[in-house]
Amino acid sequence: MLRLRREVGDAIQSRFQPDRSKYYNLVKVVQECHPLPVEVLRGLSDNVSLIDTSCKSLLNALFAVKLHEHDREWMLAYSVFFENLVSAQACHLKAVAQHVTRLFCVYTRDATFDIVHNMIVTIVRLCPSGPKFLLPFVAKHFPFKDDPVPLVRRYVQHWLRLGRAIPLMRQPVFAILVRRLLSWDVELHSGYDPDKLDLDAVIERTVLRARYEQEKTAAEAAGQPFDDEIGDDQIITTDLGQLFIRIDVFLTTLLEELRWLQKHLEETELEAFFTHSLSLLDEMVALRSSYTQYLWFFMASLHPNFANGMIGFLLMKFVDTDAHMSVRTGAASYLGSYLARAAYLPPAMLKMSARILMNWCVTYAQSPPALRAHDSDTPDFATPAESRLTKARIERHAVFYYAFQALIYTLCFHWRTLLLDEAMPSASESRRHDADADENEEEDEDDAASLRSEMPVLQEVMQSRLQPLRVCQKHVVDRFAKVVHGLEIFYVDTASGRAAASMAAARERLLSAPAPRIDPDFSYEPVTFHLAKTFIDPLYKDLELLDGEDDEDDEDTASDTSSD
Repeated sequence: MLRLRREVGDAIQSRFQPDRSKYYNLVKVVQECHPLPVEVLRGLSDNVSLIDTSCKSLLNALFAVKLHEHDREWMLAYSVFFENLVSAQACHLKAVAQHVTRLFCVYTRDATFDIVHNMIVTIVRLCPSGPKFLLPFVAKHFPFKDDPVPLVRRYVQHWLRLGRAIPLMRQPVFAILVRRLLSWDVELHSGYDPDKLDLDAVIERTVLRARYEQEKTAAEAAGQPFDDEIGDDQIITTDLGQLFIRIDVFLTTLLEELRWLQKHLEETELEAFFTHSLSLLDEMVALRSSYTQYLWFFMASLHPNFANGMIGFLLMKFVDTDAHMSVRTGAASYLGSYLARAAYLPPAMLKMSARILMNWCVTYAQSPPALRAHDSDTPDFATPAESRLTKARIERHAVFYYAFQALIYTLCFHWRTLLLDEAMPSASESRRHDADADENEEEDEDDAASLRSEMPVLQEVMQSRLQPLRVCQKHVVDRFAKVVHGLEIFYVDTASGRAAASMAAARERLLSAPAPRIDPDFSYEPVTFHLAKTFIDPLYKDLELLDGEDDEDDEDTASDTSSD
């Protein structure tokens, strides 16, 4: 064996001699000998200092060797060779890194996967400039969307594990993976005709099939009978449904990584990771993703400061007058859906956010552009409710309408926190209990009361020429009207002291004429995930019921939100 290893060294050195036949014979052995003797690899490892850029043919032959034809001992020797080669000859780093990365698209066996992963970690650690060469390969060799699900999961896991081992790669790798997930996300919702295909129904059937097969496999493994109530032939999936399954697996793998980071990173490291990741959320807002944004819904729950950072980021985008209209309206939609649906937000944060939205809406409604919010064919003496609403006018004030919808949507889900003093939880409870204030909660109660006291000002916005109740989604308006009517907020005009019209009459006047409505864009509504639901579902805030309401009313409202 030692003689064979010495012969390998002699063959490499012979390329500098007139007779290079030994070198070419070595290349031929690597190309044609299956399996390749492990001692040949060890001989190459002993002579890596001789393998420079002139040995391109030898390296190409080694790159072409099929790993699955060899055992674990051979693969370990293969790994040691490339590690030694890069350590001795940094000029081969890029080619070796590209080759090893490509292996993850071919081999998914546990043994091969782990060895190749450890190989690339060692290679990068040996050369500080390694990461910058690796990053382009993440996207270049990424599996196609129709590749097997295990391959997609393995590939994503490899790069995430690489980020764990090499902190410099953690953030850029995460960004590349998120952008690939976003591309699949956008493709799923742009690759079908909504008039011909009900995508939600396809996804529901696909998830149903996945659960069915999972339960059937578990029952068969346990030797238990399986009640086939659905019938395999009745569960039909499409290519779009299969793409959704891959998105679900991809998203779940990233969510698992976020949970790992929470457990293993220092608080300052985790906060830096989250702050840097917010720049990616900007792309989610611009493209109106349907699933990728749930990464931030989960990520913001990992630390109290993260939720505050996410709200601040969305508010900054929403109020940025230099940003494109689609970015501002998208940020407002994300903000409203996030405030409404995130169950982990503290009351003080909710009050602050709702107050910012309310003050912005009031200020906008009183601005000169809003006061001139009527068409040329509308008489100047027309009342606000008589102003015509056109598509052009709604588009001109779109940011206002999305912000107003975000506000009332948040109020629908958190009216106890935002509209009531803790001493008086509801009208009926106030008649049953004395309203004794706790000195320790005096500041919080003042905040809640001040928000309630601003509601009449919001009513003036509702009755302005902008007429937001006629433009926001009808099911949101209906629920908001039910909440403020049930809490007796709009019965009295506190500004003038005179009786105001009932809420029902006011809504009838405002909603009497048809008008275009803004999109039902609620980014964080419940989604029928198969795997990711274990991370997302526990974070959802359910709709708060009014006194006398039952769960069926709650389910009807939630159903309207999802369907719209």
